[in-house]
Amino acid sequence: MKNRNLILASFLLIITIISLVLGLLYQWNFEMRFYIGLILLGLTFFAYLKMKGIANYVFGFVLLLGLFDLIHFVPFSIGINFSIFKIHLIPFIFLLIFYLLNRQNINEKIRNFNEPSASEELSHKNSQIEFFKIKFQNLSETEIDQKLKEDLVPEAMEALKILKNNLTAKNTK
Repeated sequence: MKNRNLILASFLLIITIISLVLGLLYQWNFEMRFYIGLILLGLTFFAYLKMKGIANYVFGFVLLLGLFDLIHFVPFSIGINFSIFKIHLIPFIFLLIFYLLNRQNINEKIRNFNEPSASEELSHKNSQIEFFKIKFQNLSETEIDQKLKEDLVPEAMEALKILKNNLTAKNTK
């Protein structure tokens, strides 16, 4: 099901709108955090309609804001109080469902968070090759051949091959 996060956000928006309608009927006083939560849910829907690539990030961020009592989705508060902060139950449930629906993508992002990018890996490999080229630059062609027979890291082997090609090119001229 492709729109499962949109359905989850819709369900939360319906709960928020029902709370708003009941609040207007019974003349409840809403906090500013409730209105901010309603606006952010609207932005989430805008993101799902116009910017699908970032919509899940927006929805997850909005749920995290609700979880830590920075915004509200309902005018009442159900949660767990810790000395410094409060965790709300409704955003927690929605965040848990959101995680279960997207656990494969979320876990992959967490695993790959500290992995270097392809350009960083290439840059590191090139710097290693340059290091070994400097280290082996004074070797003769026979010493390079002996080193090539040893069990060395791939970057050292690459540097030795480059140096050997340079030496053979100089000798053929």
